[in-house]
Amino acid sequence: MKPEEKQYILRERALRLKNVSNKEMTERSTINGIEFLLSDEHYIIPNSFTKEVTRINALTEIPGAPDFVKGIINFRGKILSVLDIRLFFGLQPKGITNLNSVILVEWNELEFGILADQIFGNINYDDTDLFGEIPEHLSQADSFIEGVTQKGHIVLDMKALMDSKKIIVHK
Repeated sequence: MKPEEKQYILRERALRLKNVSNKEMTERSTINGIEFLLSDEHYIIPNSFTKEVTRINALTEIPGAPDFVKGIINFRGKILSVLDIRLFFGLQPKGITNLNSVILVEWNELEFGILADQIFGNINYDDTDLFGEIPEHLSQADSFIEGVTQKGHIVLDMKALMDSKKIIVHK
């Protein structure tokens, strides 16, 4: 094969790949989220729901509250509930230590904290790369999971979680 032919073929391949890449980029939607550890699994909450991350200074238990409500915290003069979504999802509980953090989330005037074992920071993922298959042990929580990334991170459907009637405690 002549060098001119090789150059032509390589140029054509590059142009085809460039067009595919541009098309894929316009169809994909990159979402930013906060990655955190809960038990032994990595979860993501989209940043559009995340207000702030803080350490647990003083957690006050609430007698008679459902088991997934770990208590309340005073955050800058605001009293917020802290939820352990492990228990909300029917998973095994784990004790709270001074290493735990709280991810403050907000949606439609509803604000609360989600307990996290460890915060890894911000992460980007493409919503088109989410698998629909939810891990079997999370079958009770499948309506609150948007999907799983190719790296195995579980993306929470915060809108569904925060709109859930189960999360609102009246007594």
